[in-house]
Amino acid sequence: MNELLLTDKKMRNNRLICMFIILLIGTFVSIILDISDTFYDASWYWKIADSVYIDKTLSSFPKSTRGCLLPIFFSGIKYFTIALNGSFDPLIVCKVFTNLFVSIEFAILLPIVFDIEYKLVGIVRIVLSYLLFLYFYANFLQYPLSDFYATFFLTLTLALYKRALTKHSVVPWCWWVGVGLTLYITYNIRTVYVYFFIPFSIFFTIVNQKKKNIKYLSLMLIGAFLASTPQIIVNYNLYNKITPLIYTTGYNGIEQRLEVFHIYTGLKIDRYETYIGDKKYYGRADVNFDDKLGTELLTKESIDLESFQLRDLLFLMFNYPIEMISIYSKHLVNLVLPLYNKVYVTNLFFNKTLNVIIAMIVFLVCLFHIMCNSFKKNIFATMLCIALIFPSILQALGAVEYRFGITLHIVFAYSIFNIVSYKRVIGFVKKNVVLSLTLVILVTMLFAIVSTDTMMSLRNAPTFIAG
Repeated sequence: MNELLLTDKKMRNNRLICMFIILLIGTFVSIILDISDTFYDASWYWKIADSVYIDKTLSSFPKSTRGCLLPIFFSGIKYFTIALNGSFDPLIVCKVFTNLFVSIEFAILLPIVFDIEYKLVGIVRIVLSYLLFLYFYANFLQYPLSDFYATFFLTLTLALYKRALTKHSVVPWCWWVGVGLTLYITYNIRTVYVYFFIPFSIFFTIVNQKKKNIKYLSLMLIGAFLASTPQIIVNYNLYNKITPLIYTTGYNGIEQRLEVFHIYTGLKIDRYETYIGDKKYYGRADVNFDDKLGTELLTKESIDLESFQLRDLLFLMFNYPIEMISIYSKHLVNLVLPLYNKVYVTNLFFNKTLNVIIAMIVFLVCLFHIMCNSFKKNIFATMLCIALIFPSILQALGAVEYRFGITLHIVFAYSIFNIVSYKRVIGFVKKNVVLSLTLVILVTMLFAIVSTDTMMSLRNAPTFIAG
């Protein structure tokens, strides 16, 4: 027993050390990058947080397709900064909190979700995973944006769910309340994550004893209700309705649900970026990489945004399967490919070869890991992994943005150093040389073709790009 206690203590100490190292690296990177401005979505969150902080109520929260919980959190950071006698810039404090959450994600939550013994993970491998993730997302983490926070709470939901299933957990009911609480927070931060309920509901039904399902669901609903109270107040102030839901209609003045708007846009645009660089190189903030094939299909069938419904998507898939496979294959590759290392791009035309090569190698290693059937060693952890990346993959139905792939790249980075069995992968490659070589060639060609085609489809491109 004493040996077991010592082992547990060592694991806890290792996690704290790992968290501290990641927090230290992240804070150091934030100081080096020294980003002090916010733009577009990030600016919106920060300004709304200001209004909540100033009037001390939720009455000033505007009509929006976004939830209120993240601005409230940012407002709390402003309160915290004032408590420190205003000696720090609130945006700097926000970056420290973001880095803290990233350290918890990598050092605590992911090992729980993927069911890895901490002694087998090791501090060095965790930090290497973080550094790989940081290579692509260091710039992104400097802004008060929703995507990482949604990923964090989604991972926390799965970690709490696993803890709730533990037979010897202390006060088991509180874990189920926690699951409901974090589930709603995830949805409120990023409404598209509501589709996480699809795989989660399936796994919940399979794993839990039927006689206890109603009890567990009731506890989760209590947690969700507690978390939704601020949104209910906002909805009552804005719409005179008592509901925890986020209204996603009226985006950009279009009376369409936000998710329908994104799907329609995704048929016309492969990828979207936001540009804040020198206007003499590119004159617009919105950077669209057009999909000519999708635009032709919509024109041919006389489908416009105002009339577009999900049944139109099914119609296109049924009548133009090859074309739709082509469109969404490019979307999926773009989701895996973080061509730019910045959420607000300052140089659209830098050489992206290194980014493509790194992303391709990571993808190939994970692909070979899957082909080794290594996932069969822990089916439950695999199910949770699918649930974790499901909302990220689903966003490929729309125009892909760099930030949409953040959950996917966290899982990739973590898997490369902590989950993949290189001994099994090398053994598989040696036994299947022709198949392995064919896969490498096909994936290389696919990544090269899609990345090149994407860049060549840049709307309003300068002549040296468009040719």
